[in-house]
Amino acid sequence: LDYRENKIKHDKYKNYDVLKQQMSSFENMLKRDHYEIIKFFIEINEEKRQEHIQQTKDNPLTRWKVQEYSNVLPTDIYLKDMRQFIKNDKAWEIIDYTEREKAIETMYEHIIKRLETAIEKHEQKEEQRDGKFHSNFKTHLFDRKVDKVKKDEYKQLIEELQNRMREIQFALYDRKIPLILVFEGMDAAGKGGNIKRIREKLDPTGYRVNGISAPTDVELKHHYLWRFAKEMPKTGHIELFDRSWYGRVLVERVEGFATIDEWQRAYDEINAFEKMWTDEGAIILKFFLTLDKEEQLKRFKDRQENVNKQWKITDEDWRNREKWDLYVESSHDMVEKTNTSYAPWLVVPADHKKTSRIEILKYIIRNCEKVLWGVKDY
Repeated sequence: LDYRENKIKHDKYKNYDVLKQQMSSFENMLKRDHYEIIKFFIEINEEKRQEHIQQTKDNPLTRWKVQEYSNVLPTDIYLKDMRQFIKNDKAWEIIDYTEREKAIETMYEHIIKRLETAIEKHEQKEEQRDGKFHSNFKTHLFDRKVDKVKKDEYKQLIEELQNRMREIQFALYDRKIPLILVFEGMDAAGKGGNIKRIREKLDPTGYRVNGISAPTDVELKHHYLWRFAKEMPKTGHIELFDRSWYGRVLVERVEGFATIDEWQRAYDEINAFEKMWTDEGAIILKFFLTLDKEEQLKRFKDRQENVNKQWKITDEDWRNREKWDLYVESSHDMVEKTNTSYAPWLVVPADHKKTSRIEILKYIIRNCEKVLWGVKDY
């Protein structure tokens, strides 16, 4: 209501119904994750309201609070619109605060009833963990071929693209446009190497790299998107994710860390999450780096034998390799179900490291130029 009445971010939200949809989607996502959301609307007649305001004014310890009332929406607009919200959403509980003791009693009764019902539902809940994989799954989604970059061309190209990327960074900062780059892919496909080349010449005060690992105990106590939402970039900044929220439909699906209901509904939740950020003006680009199975084995062995690279290979990498087919199917489903116009995936063949680096940098620059200046081709 405040955004609409005061034309806040009007360039992004000409139709403020988008914000209503976002709020509804957010609440539904939490409810599906077994949060109990209880919403109260406190009604009071105008005479009693003015009496409360006067009491606040008369108390020297609370007088400062009255200043806040001058900055709120006009009462008639607020009540009209809130009543429309309540009419459209039966989850609201209206409490008449004219009689204070009765109002408090009503509130407690409602909370207790809702929580008792929620506990009863929780005790009846059955959680099934199954990745729902197919024994003979086949896909051509990751068969994309690209022409290799020649060795003598690479050095010149990478330097030109990195310098252009730095210019893009300054332009994004000037226009207050956040850029979110997401990297997923096979183990040893070169996610870290690509991120290194992207950020190599950037101003370090304007970007941040998030290397995502298993969630902590604190993070597990929140909705799975919470730990990513709080790491999203400020306006004009760049955030690079080495692994991301897609773990819910990849490793959590494969390893059985998520229930069937959790990973299946995650596709729509992720799409809504990304749409919320692009509605705010962010650019989201997602990269899935594919690798031939034999090339992965070669890189694993190289890491194992090279003293300077041994830290890159773990027992978990070898365990994941044994589940190659499961990761291929879950990766296919992920790309198919979350490849949107506002947050697209680029499948990048990564058998040749230098070629993948050039392709990804070109893609980022081209898409940023479209947003910044409407440039169609790089």
